[in-house]
Amino acid sequence: MSQDDDVVKATLPVWVFCQMFGLCFSSTKAIASTKIPSRKRNVGKFVYWFATVSIALHLSFYNFSYELDPSKNVVIQAGDILNGLSSIAATVSSIFTSFLFENRILTVMKDLCEVNDKLKKYPKSISYKGIKKFAYAEIIYLLNSWIYFLISYVITCPSNLAECLGSWYLMYTITKIFDVNLARFISHMSIVYKQLCTLNSNILHLSEERYVISLNLPKERYKIDALENFKEIYSEILRIGEEINYVHSFSLLLIIANQFISIFSSLYFCFFGYYINGNYIKPNSLSTLLVPLMSLIHPGGQLLAIAIVCQLTISESKQTGKIIYRIPINRNARTLMQRINLFSLHIMHKQFDITACGFFSINCALLLMVGIDPPIY
Repeated sequence: MSQDDDVVKATLPVWVFCQMFGLCFSSTKAIASTKIPSRKRNVGKFVYWFATVSIALHLSFYNFSYELDPSKNVVIQAGDILNGLSSIAATVSSIFTSFLFENRILTVMKDLCEVNDKLKKYPKSISYKGIKKFAYAEIIYLLNSWIYFLISYVITCPSNLAECLGSWYLMYTITKIFDVNLARFISHMSIVYKQLCTLNSNILHLSEERYVISLNLPKERYKIDALENFKEIYSEILRIGEEINYVHSFSLLLIIANQFISIFSSLYFCFFGYYINGNYIKPNSLSTLLVPLMSLIHPGGQLLAIAIVCQLTISESKQTGKIIYRIPINRNARTLMQRINLFSLHIMHKQFDITACGFFSINCALLLMVGIDPPIY
């Protein structure tokens, strides 16, 4: 198996990052394993997750200040507290999601690999080269943001260097674990999108084949069998997409809430100033503007990525219903016509959507909430 068509290799960068930040106990070898986890491994897994949650909560609640100082700007302090609490909530939800649904995440990866093997049997090949590059881009984006935060903290913080590093490590590392969880969700949903694209390409290939006027039973039988297989693969891909959404649904709700809080509070900080380790910073130069500006760009970029990936996946799933009617059929090929109609009805009744705990759909309509016009599909 080449690396370009390997699901595990395509998501490996994000998988490694999840292990580094306490969001994944198992290695990629567990995807191909059929062994039942031993009791010793389950105990080790519990200790691993308990230590991760304990460290995150301890550093968050015992190092943040959640009291309002009347001598300081109350609005700025409230924005900091709200941002900090939403970050902690998103982080803890991401850790618990990984702990509670680790086996389901592994099952999702196994199912994606099985669908990948089924798609390889058809003429239009599948390649995850772009997905792998996108996964690396996600990691680089996270690292780049953290480096910028570190530099801007050191530049603007008037206290000693140790306090600045401690504050940066706490706010932009411990409480940004959910960034890695979000990268995993986007990476997995990108695989679903790519498999839908490959499925639709193979249906188009089936429709482009020349069909003779006289009834050709072997060719008709081939198309009927292919349609049945495509219908099965389509249902399996959507089921996997729904499973990915279910696993990450609650953490997505808190992550997106934190992103909006960060965006709007950072806009306020850009104009009216902010606090670092209790010291007021007025953004009157580029160096002092870096912290709120990066706090605005970082969640904005993530929100843009998740909205576009989810919108593309939903749109591609609906595109299948339009493509199957391009398959040429003979007037006498009633069985083939019936299978096409059944496939179309199946797609119409299959309402695939990506939501955050059912509160709202995750698509480009989210961008309207920050004043950006979404693209029309």
